Amino acid sequence: LAYTGTSSLSLNSGTIKDAAGNNATLTLPSPAAAGSLSNNKAIVVDGVAPTVVTAEGLVGTQTLILSISESISGSSISNDDFTVNIGTSTSSVTSVTVSGTTVRLAISDTIQAADSITILYTQGTNTILDSVGNALATMDSAATVTVVNDGTAPTVSVSNGGVTSTAAD
Repeated sequence: LAYTGTSSLSLNSGTIKDAAGNNATLTLPSPAAAGSLSNNKAIVVDGVAPTVVTAEGLVGTQTLILSISESISGSSISNDDFTVNIGTSTSSVTSVTVSGTTVRLAISDTIQAADSITILYTQGTNTILDSVGNALATMDSAATVTVVNDGTAPTVSVSNGGVTSTAAD
């Protein structure tokens, strides 16, 4: 990672420009100085955008859970960044929560066992990012949501006059 001088970066007749068309600054920090490559040995190049791996919806709820390929973060994500279709109808996304490797969508419709659900994501202003700043990849085609029916009947037991039940059933 060492170089010989501050002018060691050359483009061999090429150019590097930013989105506004400005030329990149090619002057490097002095070798071994703060900001130089040799002074920052823990360099990680990660150009891989996180992607949706699976999408799941539990029957009887209004929640879709997207599993993402790596840990992500994001806040104030617009509900409009996601399109959810149940059959031929669109279900409104009412909230988006991002945590760890999960994006949780609250939708306006209750999921039924026979539902055919698809999801699309288009990156908006407030992006969902991985730890190095790569944005969650926009989905070019709709992802199919796996509809899960837990099939576990709720249980109730009476003990000493008190009633207990399993949570979430």
